[in-house]
Amino acid sequence: SSSSSSSSSPTTTTTSVFAAAAAASSRRLAVSPSVLKSVVKVFCTDVKPNFALPWQMEQQGSSFSSGFVISGNRILTNAHGVAWHNVVRVRKHGDSRKYVATVEHVAHECDLAILKVEDSQFWSGLEALSLGTLPELQDKIKVVGYPQGGDRISITQGIVSRVEMGSYSHSG
Repeated sequence: SSSSSSSSSPTTTTTSVFAAAAAASSRRLAVSPSVLKSVVKVFCTDVKPNFALPWQMEQQGSSFSSGFVISGNRILTNAHGVAWHNVVRVRKHGDSRKYVATVEHVAHECDLAILKVEDSQFWSGLEALSLGTLPELQDKIKVVGYPQGGDRISITQGIVSRVEMGSYSHSG
């Protein structure tokens, strides 16, 4: 009787693990595979000027940010993510290869930049995303990107609590 008791315990545990996995699966945030493919991680090596000693440069640094594919085989990203860039590379979701990108335009006033990748292999399987309308208060939204502290794509869901227009200037 003790052997039947010990054999039923693992079965119960296994069943509860599968039930928990099924419940977690039903709570997953559904995002189109084309959206996941079109969000990229941007790697930037930068060298900032030394404003106190203008004949010298600061030590080389690096940062990363998120971007997404837009029409014309371009990537839209944040200006602060590529400010003072020296080398910029991008990596597609699910791909280990980093592709060299050039910064075509930077608009510090709105913190946006446009990147271009010359390597045609990079664009294989990617679809351009389009900009939608501004969300309304209480709209449910999903945010996809590569937040600080992680190397994997992140999907976050939330509710819009404030929509505000104002002046903004990224100092570069």
